[in-house]
Amino acid sequence: MLRVLHSVAQHGRACVFSIHQCPASLFGTFSRVLVISRQGRQLYFGPPAEIPAYLARFALLWLQACITIADCV
Repeated sequence: MLRVLHSVAQHGRACVFSIHQCPASLFGTFSRVLVISRQGRQLYFGPPAEIPAYLARFALLWLQACITIADCV
Protein backbone atom coordinates (compact mmCIF):
# COMPACT_ATOMS: atom_id res chain seq x y z
CA MET A 1 0.00 0.00 0.00
CA LEU A 2 2.75 2.45 0.90
CA ARG A 3 4.56 1.80 -2.39
CA VAL A 4 1.39 2.70 -4.29
CA LEU A 5 0.93 5.91 -2.28
CA HIS A 6 4.60 6.80 -2.77
CA SER A 7 4.24 6.30 -6.51
CA VAL A 8 1.14 8.50 -6.59
CA ALA A 9 2.96 11.20 -4.59
CA GLN A 10 5.91 11.09 -6.97
CA HIS A 11 3.52 12.12 -9.74
CA GLY A 12 2.56 15.34 -7.98
CA ARG A 13 -0.43 14.22 -5.93
CA ALA A 14 -0.78 14.83 -2.20
CA CYS A 15 -1.27 11.66 -0.18
CA VAL A 16 -2.36 11.42 3.43
CA PHE A 17 -1.91 8.17 5.30
CA SER A 18 -2.81 7.59 8.93
CA ILE A 19 -1.03 4.87 10.86
CA HIS A 20 -0.95 4.14 14.57
CA GLN A 21 2.31 2.76 16.01
CA CYS A 22 4.21 2.72 12.76
CA PRO A 23 7.07 0.21 12.56
CA ALA A 24 10.51 1.85 12.51
CA SER A 25 11.23 0.19 9.17
CA LEU A 26 8.43 2.23 7.57
CA PHE A 27 8.74 5.43 9.56
CA GLY A 28 11.90 6.60 7.82
CA THR A 29 10.38 6.10 4.38
CA PHE A 30 7.88 8.93 4.82
CA SER A 31 8.84 12.28 3.29
CA ARG A 32 7.01 14.19 6.04
CA VAL A 33 5.16 13.17 9.17
CA LEU A 34 2.61 14.87 11.35
CA VAL A 35 2.88 14.12 15.07
CA ILE A 36 -0.23 14.96 17.07
CA SER A 37 -0.52 15.18 20.85
CA ARG A 38 -3.12 13.24 22.82
CA GLN A 39 -5.11 16.46 22.96
CA GLY A 40 -5.15 16.67 19.16
CA ARG A 41 -2.62 19.48 18.82
CA GLN A 42 0.14 19.46 16.25
CA LEU A 43 3.51 18.70 17.85
CA TYR A 44 5.58 18.37 14.70
CA PHE A 45 5.29 18.40 10.92
CA GLY A 46 8.30 17.72 8.72
CA PRO A 47 10.89 15.10 7.79
CA PRO A 48 11.04 12.17 10.23
CA ALA A 49 14.83 12.45 10.56
CA GLU A 50 14.48 15.93 12.10
CA ILE A 51 12.07 14.95 14.89
CA PRO A 52 14.68 14.21 17.61
CA ALA A 53 16.47 17.54 17.15
CA TYR A 54 13.19 19.45 17.05
CA LEU A 55 11.78 17.84 20.20
CA ALA A 56 15.13 18.13 22.01
CA ARG A 57 14.72 21.90 21.84
CA PHE A 58 11.88 21.45 24.32
CA ALA A 59 13.97 19.27 26.67
CA LEU A 60 11.80 16.21 26.24
CA LEU A 61 13.98 13.82 28.18
CA TRP A 62 11.81 10.79 27.44
CA LEU A 63 13.36 10.80 23.94
CA GLN A 64 16.61 9.49 25.40
CA ALA A 65 14.87 6.20 26.22
CA CYS A 66 13.74 5.65 22.63
CA ILE A 67 15.48 3.05 20.53
CA THR A 68 14.06 4.65 17.39
CA ILE A 69 11.97 7.78 17.10
CA ALA A 70 9.13 5.66 15.70
CA ASP A 71 8.93 3.90 19.06
CA CYS A 72 8.19 7.15 20.88
CA VAL A 73 5.98 9.22 18.62
